[in-house]
Amino acid sequence: MRMTERTAAMIADYRGGMSRRQVAEKYGTTVRVVDNRFKDHRVRLTEEEARARMSTKKPKACDPVPADFARVAPTKSRAEIAEHYGVGKHIVARWVKESGIKGKPQVKTRPMPDDFIANAATMHANALMRHYSTGYDLIARWCNQAGVTPQAAPPSKFMRPNLGRMGKPQQAMTGSTVHTPHDDAAYVLRRFFVVHRCNDRGAYDPKGKWWRVGINVCSPDELLAKAERYRERVA
Repeated sequence: MRMTERTAAMIADYRGGMSRRQVAEKYGTTVRVVDNRFKDHRVRLTEEEARARMSTKKPKACDPVPADFARVAPTKSRAEIAEHYGVGKHIVARWVKESGIKGKPQVKTRPMPDDFIANAATMHANALMRHYSTGYDLIARWCNQAGVTPQAAPPSKFMRPNLGRMGKPQQAMTGSTVHTPHDDAAYVLRRFFVVHRCNDRGAYDPKGKWWRVGINVCSPDELLAKAERYRERVA
């Protein structure tokens, strides 16, 4: 840190024999400011002032370890120990360090609600997590604790196509005089799905350029690729 002329003058006066208080009075400041300036520039106190500062420090109050601490501590957490003896947690921490006796581990666990058993009999795990605003691990622990098994979750409806708009799958018309590679692909896939021609929205259309494979709408190229994958199963 760069030393100003004012700070240099303070240090010179102090080393010349003035006390810190006298330096503060001369420069119209406080002893704390003088100490900070000396600390920034690593100016050591004189032996006389160092002894005077040590003599003015108040000894810290030291509460001894209670006689029954070895009996009480293992059965309570630190917060409970502090409440039992009417002291702060920092004092309890010192007692633990001095005596080597640790308190009961403090585990923050949420107790099982009173209505959990009744709800677990009618709700699945995801519904229980939403109902109690918690995660799966806690729901599983409550289930093990209560000896109950949640209901099975309903099948997911995520990313399902709109079957109402697409309509019910129709059986393909047979006996067509024109036979294409797409008809061969549809023949292979009909072992696994209901397959027929449709429009781009999935509605049945015997002259459509798209193909309905189960609940999926495929382009002609996608139909051929899908059939190629399923040919290995029937080979």
